[in-house]
Amino acid sequence: MGVDSTGRPRVSAGTCTSSVGSVNIRFHGKILAKILNLLKGKVEDTIRHTLRTKATYMETFHKGEIYWKTTPSTEAPFTAPSMPENRDTDRMLYFYISDYMFNTLFFAAQSNRYLQLNITASDLPASARGVLNTTCAGVIPTCIGGLIPAIGQKYPNSIVDLRLFNGVAPVMDVTSAGVGVNTSGAIDLNVHKPGTNKGEVFLVSFSANMTFRSDVLMNGSVIHARITYLNWNLKTVRSEVGPVDDKFIDFLIKYALDVFLIPKLNDYASKGIPLPIGKEVSLKNASVVLAKDTIVIATDVAYTPSVQRDVDGALKFVPYDSMSRSITKTSVTSRPATTTSTTSPSVTTTSALSEFKLDW
Repeated sequence: MGVDSTGRPRVSAGTCTSSVGSVNIRFHGKILAKILNLLKGKVEDTIRHTLRTKATYMETFHKGEIYWKTTPSTEAPFTAPSMPENRDTDRMLYFYISDYMFNTLFFAAQSNRYLQLNITASDLPASARGVLNTTCAGVIPTCIGGLIPAIGQKYPNSIVDLRLFNGVAPVMDVTSAGVGVNTSGAIDLNVHKPGTNKGEVFLVSFSANMTFRSDVLMNGSVIHARITYLNWNLKTVRSEVGPVDDKFIDFLIKYALDVFLIPKLNDYASKGIPLPIGKEVSLKNASVVLAKDTIVIATDVAYTPSVQRDVDGALKFVPYDSMSRSITKTSVTSRPATTTSTTSPSVTTTSALSEFKLDW
């Protein structure tokens, strides 16, 4: 015990020890899990002893897989990749998130036919809705009916809808250079005439291969993403309006994706995925590091109890200013010197030289 340069009490610890009260493990599964649970006591004791006597840090691995609510027993038909070795010790905590977890999400969504999207004129900004019209004026074509004259001639004064289907589950690939998602599917164009009871008519279908690139960011304890690049290749598969120039359709679909799909995906990605931490724990100085097949979150940790306790022990520090204003505290011994104010004879000011007293 001592005091610092400002006269405040200072307590320093010469040594530090830690202990592990208990370790509890439970295996889940069928027959094998029941057998392992009979032997778990030995495993728990071994882990507790190792943590208490040898460990300077703790590293655990957990298989993370995302299931669809309606099919919770359907596992993804691929295995998790190995994670890179951690050589950094500058931060208190490191989260390693494999791209396997995201790929299981894509697999579950694709298996349940969730990766389908319709784009209609109402989904586009008001200034861009005319691009899906089959009839438009002007020398330079500004609608699909002008870009593909056969559509405008066969279906005048109508509106085209786009339907996007994933043929296979998207695949995420994480490298030190960035995060990419590759997928393939089909894009169908259908036409309908507003104000009539006629249903949609099929126009043309394209196969599409798409690649997304994105940044990964941290905001507090939530991982966010933002798409920065999109590339695709289109090829006509079937057409009911004769030959179609893929370049014209490429321009149309690029426009629709830029003004609708990319903002929609970025809106989802901005909501992020929260890391599994407690309510009283917050992350400090968090940063994102990309490695092979892995997103690494390196962070310090701060713990703030929700209930603050006022512990009044044998020694309680009272700031000098507080002691000067309240010299009647039992923990303070004062030697006051009283003087009379020159401006008001009825008012006195008191100065005090205060010191600490230990009450044992």
